[in-house]
Amino acid sequence: MSIMSIKSFAKFGALFLVGSLLIATIILNQYTRNAGKAIIQSSALRQHRRLLQLDPKTVQTKPMDESARFLVLSSRNGYSYYMGSSKPRPAYPTMLSSTSLNLIEIRDLTADYPALCLNTLVGGRVDHIFDVILIEYSHTLDASPAAIGALSARLRHRFPASLIVFVRIWYPIQITYKPKEWPLRRWMAENRISNLDGGAVEKKLLATGVTDWVFHEDPEVLAQLDQIVQSVNGHVWELPKPANVPEWLLEFGGLFTDDFLRLGPYGHEYVAQGIRSFVNEIPREQPILKQWLQPDQCASWYGGSINPGVPYKNMGVKKFDLAHNKWALECSNDKNDCKITVKSELNVMATVYLQYMAAGPRPVYQNYEVSIGNQPVALIQANLLNSPYAVHVQQMTAVGVIFPGDENTIFIRHKKGGKGKKHLRVTGVVISPVKIGHNYEESSESLMSRNSVSNLHEQ
Repeated sequence: MSIMSIKSFAKFGALFLVGSLLIATIILNQYTRNAGKAIIQSSALRQHRRLLQLDPKTVQTKPMDESARFLVLSSRNGYSYYMGSSKPRPAYPTMLSSTSLNLIEIRDLTADYPALCLNTLVGGRVDHIFDVILIEYSHTLDASPAAIGALSARLRHRFPASLIVFVRIWYPIQITYKPKEWPLRRWMAENRISNLDGGAVEKKLLATGVTDWVFHEDPEVLAQLDQIVQSVNGHVWELPKPANVPEWLLEFGGLFTDDFLRLGPYGHEYVAQGIRSFVNEIPREQPILKQWLQPDQCASWYGGSINPGVPYKNMGVKKFDLAHNKWALECSNDKNDCKITVKSELNVMATVYLQYMAAGPRPVYQNYEVSIGNQPVALIQANLLNSPYAVHVQQMTAVGVIFPGDENTIFIRHKKGGKGKKHLRVTGVVISPVKIGHNYEESSESLMSRNSVSNLHEQ
């Protein structure tokens, strides 16, 4: 090899080495700049994996008996989880059994409707028998002890040997930053924190003291719920309660959606695994079935039933939520009474309830008066003006009583003075003898006593 060739080769090697070092430096700098971002993006996944290993039983117990039959009565968390689109993600009830044949879900924001309509919802078929019954209304956000007590008693009577588990989930929305009296969302906004998954929240939270935070709960309500659990020989599975709020948020904050009112994808998986493990450790008896203690008769348009067998006049069935397939019987006639005909097929006297959509705190709906037969008039104000957060939910109002075999007409008329613009959306009619205490302004007894005094409408 000539001297010229050797020099050229050496020059080329030196240039190649310099170029390689330059490329390596660029890649290293880019990695360094993105390192923090990568850590933040993966923090939720690391938190998820850590959460699923908090309880050793979650990963060490034997697999769940896939033949176990579940009945799940849940609030907002029973619905499939949506990530800003119409594409659903599995909710925890669907993760409890490998086959949908072993799962029946009943979903409502509170326990009131299931308590009144359990017979209609579950049915009277002998094959509707369950090994495990989950009740997820047993926390202070949606807790109505009277309704939960009635629901639990009806379930225990129908399924005397089934395992009943009360699911308690605590939510970030129950947390307040004490020095400023800010809800958690306000504290996050003031500190420019968008979610509880990122690395920025850890530094900010740990800079606060444990006494700076308050977790709101109602000890009296919880005591009543504990009594209900004991009365039906039930069990409680719960998410750990926030004793140390900063640490709890860092550990469990990633389980919830941004509104802090529902479980997110990791939350559903965590709850499902926790319940499966919990149930797997409790000895179960062979389930048996008894007759319903009290019948009920309920019809609903809400889930898409165009004709649930209830005649109506001057009204129309409309789909008011396109994304989630929600329907209602709309009373849009301001000149003539809207009418719904109900006939009791029960063998006992029962209360008639009208179920409808309500919203708040911004007023959405107009006011209406409702009555049945010649019984006193009830006022429907479907605006929840005192709600601390935006809601659009179903509510019920007792409108009168009905005797066995009777056929009566529910009259609905527009009443001036409402602040909203939308017409009344009736989602269902309930005929039930079940009493759930003070949840409703009128009971069967009070309506009967008032009706005995006067058969005239109160205008």
